[in-house]
Amino acid sequence: MMEYGTIMFLQRNQNGFPTETTQSLILQVR
Repeated sequence: MMEYGTIMFLQRNQNGFPTETTQSLILQVR
């Protein structure tokens, strides 16, 4: 689950999403 969250984090950052928004999305996935 951690690995998947990290991958999503990197992909979202590349798309230009703010870090705070990315963290919120990861929390929702969990």
